Amino acid sequence: MNTNKKVVLVGTGFVGMSMAYAMMNQGGVDELVLIDVLKDKAKGEEMDLSHGLPYAPQKMDIKAGDYSECKDANVVVITAGLPQKPGQSRLELAVSNTKIVKEITEQVMANGFNGVFIIASNPVDLMSYVVAQVSGLPKSRVIGSGTVLDTARLRYLIAEYLDVSSKNVHAYILGEHGDSSLVPWEYCYVGCKSIIDIMKDNNHPMEDLKKIHDEVWKAAYEIIEKKRATYYGIGMALNRIIKAVLNDENSILTVSTYQNGEYNQEGMYIGVPAIINKNGVKEILELKLNAEDQAKFNHSCDIMKENIENENAQKYIEILENKSKKLKNLTEDLIEASKISSGNETVNLQKLNFAEMILQANGEFAEKYESKDLKLISKIEKEGIFAQLDSKKMWRVLENIYNNAYKHSLEGTRIYVNVEQNDKIVFTMKNISKEELNITPEELMERFVRGDKSRTSGGNGLRSFNS
Repeated sequence: MNTNKKVVLVGTGFVGMSMAYAMMNQGGVDELVLIDVLKDKAKGEEMDLSHGLPYAPQKMDIKAGDYSECKDANVVVITAGLPQKPGQSRLELAVSNTKIVKEITEQVMANGFNGVFIIASNPVDLMSYVVAQVSGLPKSRVIGSGTVLDTARLRYLIAEYLDVSSKNVHAYILGEHGDSSLVPWEYCYVGCKSIIDIMKDNNHPMEDLKKIHDEVWKAAYEIIEKKRATYYGIGMALNRIIKAVLNDENSILTVSTYQNGEYNQEGMYIGVPAIINKNGVKEILELKLNAEDQAKFNHSCDIMKENIENENAQKYIEILENKSKKLKNLTEDLIEASKISSGNETVNLQKLNFAEMILQANGEFAEKYESKDLKLISKIEKEGIFAQLDSKKMWRVLENIYNNAYKHSLEGTRIYVNVEQNDKIVFTMKNISKEELNITPEELMERFVRGDKSRTSGGNGLRSFNS
C-alpha cells in the first residue's frame, strides 16, 4: 500500500507558492511537484523552497516536474490563470481562465490522474464546474476553495470585534466566492453560545454584524488596492483543504462543491459547508435557512447559473467553430441564399432537418460533458418534439452562435431565432425585406451534405458573446 502523500501544484504564481510555503512550514506532505508553463520559474521556485527544508518540520521532496507526475498524485491543485484586470468583468475573466483551466485539466487526466482536484483559479466556483465537466471524475472529487478564505476572514473579524480567540469562532460564509455571499447568523457560534445572543446580552448593535460581513467581501478589493494581490490567506486556506484530504479528516469546510438538490439548488458549484476526507466531499451539510437567507443564497446561485449558461454558450461556439465544418457551410449557404433572393427576410427550416444538423455538431459533446441543455436537444431530436423546447435562453444561445461564430460577408446583419406554431424554426435577418424565402428540406440537406465551399466569406470574425 502506497502511503506517500503527493501533491501536484499547477501554477507557481503568488497564490500557488504561498500555498507551497505554508505546506513546507506545516508539514504533512511527502512530495510536492511544481508545474508551470514557465519551466524556469518552476525550477527557481523548487530551488528557493528546498533551501529552507533544513528548518522545516519534516523531510519533503520538492521538485519541478511535468504532467506525468499526476499519475500517482493524491491531490492536484490548480491555481493557474490570469488575474482580474482593472475594469475587466468577471465574465471576461471567466472566458480567459476557462480555456487555461480546461487545457490543464485535459493534460492532468491524460496522464492517468485518479485523485482529488482542488481548484483556486478565479472565478473559483465556475472554474470548479469546468474541471468537473472536463475531467469526468465524480463531482465529489473536484473541490473549489469556495468560501474557505471568506470564512476565515469572517472568523478573524468576529474575534477582533468580541476580543476572543478566532479558534473559538464557529461561523460560515455561504454562496459564491464574491459579492453575493451570505452569512447565516443564526448558525454562528462563539464557543457554545449563539452570536445573536452574545450581541443582545452585551448590548452590541445588531447592524454591526452586517458591517463585519461587508468588511469580509470588501477585504479583497482593499488588499488588491494596497498591494495588488491577495495570496497569503488563500495559500493557508488551500493548505487546510489539502490536509483534510490527505489525512482523511472528515473536517467541515466551506468549499465550493456541486449542488444536486441541496439547498433547493442543482447544476452548479457553490460554497457550502461540507465534510472533507480522502475522497473529497463526503457529504454536504444542509442548513435549514430562514426565508431571507434562502433568498440570498438563491440569488448567489442565480449568478452562478448565469455564468454557467455563458460558459455553455462559449462551448457551443467552440464546437461549431472547431468541430463542425459542415454546419459552418450550411450557415454560409443560408446567408448566401438570402442575398440571392434579392432581399427576402426569413429562412424557414423544418424541425427534424435542423435537429439532425445541429446534432451533427454537438451530439458527441453532449455525451462527454453531460450538459443539461445539450442532452435536452438530444432527447428532443430522438423523440421528434423539437418545437416543444420551452427554453428562451436556449434560443438566445442559438442566436448568439449564428451572430458570432462565423465570418460572413453581410456585416451588420443579425439573425434572430424563433419557433412558430407550425413547427418551423425561423431565422430572421435584420435589414432585409420582410418577404419569406422557403428553402425545401431536400435542398438544405443536399447543401449540407455537399458542404459547398465555392462561396467566399469575409467580415471581422468573432465578436464578443454579449455584443
